[in-house]
Amino acid sequence: MRRGARPGAALLAAGALLLPGAAVAQTTDAWRFDLVPYVWGAGLEGTESIGAVTVELDASAGDLIEFLDAGGSLRFEARSNPWGWFVEGTYFKLEDEQTIPTGTIAIVVKQTIAEAGLIHRIKESLEAYLGVRYQRVDTRIGFPLLGTSEGDPDWMDGIIGLRWLPVRSDVGAVWLRGDIGTGGSNLVWLAEVGGAYRFNKTLSAVATYRYMDTDYEATGFTWDMVQSGFGIGIGISW
Repeated sequence: MRRGARPGAALLAAGALLLPGAAVAQTTDAWRFDLVPYVWGAGLEGTESIGAVTVELDASAGDLIEFLDAGGSLRFEARSNPWGWFVEGTYFKLEDEQTIPTGTIAIVVKQTIAEAGLIHRIKESLEAYLGVRYQRVDTRIGFPLLGTSEGDPDWMDGIIGLRWLPVRSDVGAVWLRGDIGTGGSNLVWLAEVGGAYRFNKTLSAVATYRYMDTDYEATGFTWDMVQSGFGIGIGISW
């Protein structure tokens, strides 16, 4: 993956990672449901190409608020030991400008990410999951004197992953998870570490760090990008 050195766009997304209900040992076959909205401050770094136009995006999480227009995400899980399923959706819109000798380059990026799949508990501290990850990127890049380049590709990948919980109790959990996939993209992979603390049977606090790398190429478009950063959220369980 190529990396740019000049400042570019960044994102402040919202979403969910491990749900708090998954942190509690489930000893019955009764269904349990978890809903988590969360905010995620993530850097966006990599290369995007639209036709003959290529831009290098490179920004830390500290730059995010300045460029965010809108962002939000939500994850839902349903479980009945040892099976479960999940669905997650994220949307954000960001804008950035870069000044060059001939004028200003204006960049607008909208991205939608959706995931869904099945979960199977292999043992008390280890889970496997299988699903799909959909991504859509709408980009508009305006150049002084040259006009505007636009692209709106979307693609879907199959993913397979593991989630390990070395610490798991009625109070909370610590976890590591990772997945890898392909299909529409050349490769997408994700790594995550985090923890959850349960206030009671209904509410939990979640903190996590996520790193996702996507390498997608199509005719006239390239999205070779890393999104990484910290997330916090509140879980609701019933």
